[in-house]
Amino acid sequence: MRKSIYKVTFIYLVFSVLWIKFSDKILLTFLHRDPRFLTTVQTYKGIFFVLISTLVIYLLLIKDALRAELLDKEKNKFNSLVNSILVNANSYIAVKDLQGKYKMANDAALRFHQKTKSELIGKLTEEIFSPDIAEELLRQDREILKKGLPVEFEGETTDYKGNKIKYHLAKFPLRDDKGEIYSIGVIGRDITAKKNYYERLRIEAEIFKNLKQGIILADREMNIIENNMSISKIFECSDDGLVGKNVEELIFSKIEYENILNLLKSGEQSFEWELFLKKGDNDYFPARFSISSIKNSDDQVEKYTILIEDLTELKNREKKINDLMYSDPLTGLKNKHAFIKCLKEALSYSEKYRGRFAVIYVDINALKSINRSLGHEAGDEVIKAVSKKLLTFVNENICIGKISGDEFAFVVFEKIKIFELKILAQEMLDVFKNPLKIFGKDIYIGLNIGISVYPNDGQNIESLMKNANTALQSSKKNGKKGIEFFSESFNADLDRKFELSCELPKAIDNNEFVIHYQPQLDIKRGKIIGVEALLRWYHPRYGIISPKEFIPIAEETGDIIALGEFVLEKSAAQFKSWLESGYDFERLSVNLSPVQFKEPNIVETLTDILKKVGLQSRYLDIEITESILIEDIIVTENKLKSFKNKGISITLDDFGVGYSSLNYLKSFSLERIKIDREFIKGIPDKDNGSISNIITNLGKNLGLKVLAEGVESDYQNEFMRGLGVDEVQGYYFAKPMGPLELEEFIKIYSNAE
Repeated sequence: MRKSIYKVTFIYLVFSVLWIKFSDKILLTFLHRDPRFLTTVQTYKGIFFVLISTLVIYLLLIKDALRAELLDKEKNKFNSLVNSILVNANSYIAVKDLQGKYKMANDAALRFHQKTKSELIGKLTEEIFSPDIAEELLRQDREILKKGLPVEFEGETTDYKGNKIKYHLAKFPLRDDKGEIYSIGVIGRDITAKKNYYERLRIEAEIFKNLKQGIILADREMNIIENNMSISKIFECSDDGLVGKNVEELIFSKIEYENILNLLKSGEQSFEWELFLKKGDNDYFPARFSISSIKNSDDQVEKYTILIEDLTELKNREKKINDLMYSDPLTGLKNKHAFIKCLKEALSYSEKYRGRFAVIYVDINALKSINRSLGHEAGDEVIKAVSKKLLTFVNENICIGKISGDEFAFVVFEKIKIFELKILAQEMLDVFKNPLKIFGKDIYIGLNIGISVYPNDGQNIESLMKNANTALQSSKKNGKKGIEFFSESFNADLDRKFELSCELPKAIDNNEFVIHYQPQLDIKRGKIIGVEALLRWYHPRYGIISPKEFIPIAEETGDIIALGEFVLEKSAAQFKSWLESGYDFERLSVNLSPVQFKEPNIVETLTDILKKVGLQSRYLDIEITESILIEDIIVTENKLKSFKNKGISITLDDFGVGYSSLNYLKSFSLERIKIDREFIKGIPDKDNGSISNIITNLGKNLGLKVLAEGVESDYQNEFMRGLGVDEVQGYYFAKPMGPLELEEFIKIYSNAE
C-alpha cells in the first residue's frame, strides 16, 4: 500500500512541475498575447490542471484500490482455506508462544485434549500434560529456541479414553518478518494404525518364515517365487532351494498335477488335496496340499499360495491308532471291532447272493489255572502260541479275530455244511494234541468250540455271535474239550437264566429261600458234631431250584453278597436256638462264595452278623473252595488269619478237584479239608479209593482234620473209617432237611444209639 502512495505522489509531482513549466509557453506560442485573454486562459488552465490531475490521481487510486481489493479477496480466500484445513485436519495442529502457552489449536488438538478452545488457549504446557511428558515437551521447545531448527520424533501416550496411541510429532519455529522466532508450531499425527499395520506385516513375515506348514508363493505358470523355512525342512533343501522350480516337479503323480491345474482352470479359487510329494530323486512322502489364488485389481489371477503339510507323522499315528482300534495288541490278530467288520462283510455278501457262512467261537481251556500257577506272563505266551496255530487255518475264505481274553472267533465262507464244519473244528482240536512249550515247560491245553450258521442260527451279527457263544458255553458244560453246534434249546436255557437273575433279588423278600441242614458226624464216636447249612430255592413256578443253578447266577449278578448274609444270619439264629434247647453241636458250617471272600470287609461283616444274632464265633466254620486260595495269596492269607483270630474255623471244601499247592496248604490257617464227593462216589473203585487215601494222608501229615463228603453206603463209611478219616457227611446218614425234620431225625438217631 505504501508503494502505491509513493507512486501516485511521484506522478502527481512530475505532472505538476511539467505543467507549470511548459503550459504557459505552449499557450503563449499558440494563443494571442492579450493580457486579459491571458488571464482568462490562465484561469481555465488552472481549472484544467485540477481536472486533469484529479482524473489521473483518481485513475491511479482506483487501479490500486481494485488491486488491493483483489489481493484482499485472495488473501481472505487463502486464509479461509488455511483455516478450513487447520480446523478440519485430522492431524494435531497447535501454536505455542515462547512461554509455552497455547495460542492456537485446531479441532483435532481440542478433541485429543478433550477441551474447548477457551479451556486450552492460554494454558501452559505443564498445565495440560502430566509432569514427565510436559518436561520432555518443554525440553524440545528449548532446543528449538536454542538451535532454531525443527525437530521430529515418535512416541506413545494414551488418549482421553485410556487407549494407547502411537504418534509422530513435528515441532518447528515460527518467525516474523525480521526472522525472529515468536512462536512454536506443532503438528502431530496418530500413527497407531500405520504402526500396527507395519507390526502386522512384520508378524506375518515372521509367521510366513517360521510357520510349521510349508508355504510356497508361485506365479501364474506355477514357477516358485518364494518359500518359507519350513519348506526347506520339509524338502531338505537350502532356504531358497525351491525358488525357480516349477510346482510340477514337487508332485509325485503327473495325473494329480493335471487334476490340480484343471480345477484351477475351472474357476476353483482354493481347494485342498492329499497327495504324495517328491523329496529328492527317489523319496516321497504323504502331504496335505492346499492352494489358493491371488487376484490383482483387475480380478485376474496373478499368483498362487500353496500350503504344504508333511503328513508322515500323522499317517504313522493313524496307523498306530488303527492298529490299536482294530488289532489285538497281544497277538496282532483282528480285535473284536475288526472281526465284526469282517462279519458285516460276510453278512452283506450272503444277503445279496443268498449265501451261507458260519461263525466259530474257540475258547482255551484251563487258562485261568495256568495264570494262577505259572503267572499271567505264561498265560500271555499260551495265548500267543494258540493264536499262531489257529492262524494256520486262515485263508481268503476264513477270517479270524481275538474277541476277548482267551476267546477267538472265525468267519467261515467255505465248508459250511455241518460235516465240513465238524471236520474243520476237529482239525483245530487236533492241532493241540501235542503240548505247547512255554518257558521250557510242556503245557497241554484243550479247546472248546461253539458254532452258529447263517441264516439258520441267526440273521444278524448280534444273534450269530450270541448263538455261537451260547454253543461254546454249552461245549464247556459238556466236557473239558468239545465241539457244539447251536441249538434253540440253548436259548431256552439262557432265557431261564435271565429270568432267574431278575427274580433272585425279590426271592429273599418273598421268603422263597429256605435253609436245610445236613448233619456232620465224628466217624469214631458216631456222634453228630455239627450241621452244614445248605440253601434251597422254592420257586413259585419252577419248584425247587438247585444251588448249582442259582448260585453261579447270584455270583454273576452280585446278589450272592446279600444271599450269603441271609444264610449266615438265619442259620446262626437257628443254631443258637438249638444250643439253647440243649443240642450238643460243636459247629455250624456255612459255605462262603469266592465273591463274598473278595469283599474287603468280609471278616467284619460276618462277625457283626454273629454279634447281632448272639452266637459265639467259635461255633462258626466257613467252607471255602480251592480257587479262593490262589487268587491273591497275601490277601487271602491275611483274611484267613483274621478269621482264625476271631475264633472262626476254616474248612477247604471239594479238595482234590482244584489247583491247590502243598505250599499254600501249609501256610494257610485251615482247620480241615473235605474230600470231594466225586472221589467218594466211585468207591470201591480202586482209583478213587487211592485218591481218597492220598488226600487223607496228606491232611494228617499237615495236621488237618479230614471230612469225607458224599458217603452213601455202609461200605464207603467203613472204607473211610479204615483210612482214618475224622468226620463224615452224606445221604448214608441223613439228607439235608429243614429244622423240624432235623430235630426229629436227631431224636430217632439218639434212640438208635
